Amino acid sequence: MRGCGSSRHKGYSNTLPCVAAIVTIVVMPAPLKYSRRNPEPRRRRPSTVTVPEGVSPHVKLLFAEMRQLNVTYDEVEEGSRVRRAALKAWRHKNRPNLGSIEAALGFVGWDFVPAEGTNLVVC
Repeated sequence: MRGCGSSRHKGYSNTLPCVAAIVTIVVMPAPLKYSRRNPEPRRRRPSTVTVPEGVSPHVKLLFAEMRQLNVTYDEVEEGSRVRRAALKAWRHKNRPNLGSIEAALGFVGWDFVPAEGTNLVVC
């Protein structure tokens, strides 16, 4: 028997010839049951954001939309670049400036535009 011819085996006549291995990859089907190893995907908890009383209508609108869309303070902060602490302060003691409320409302899908008149309907 002759060796495989590699530099490691030169001079040895008792070596086995090199054999290429064939590897078969098997795709397993998705498991049908959930178990400890395969847990059920986590569901998102319902929103705990409440709509505050005694604040301006545009702040109420923001918190109502956050609750409806199940959006967290952290997501609004990341998307609008308004700090989480500022958002929480709007609930009780601070009033938002125009740039901040525009950014936060824009993140939840609303535009804050000035309009003339006192009897306006927001759709």
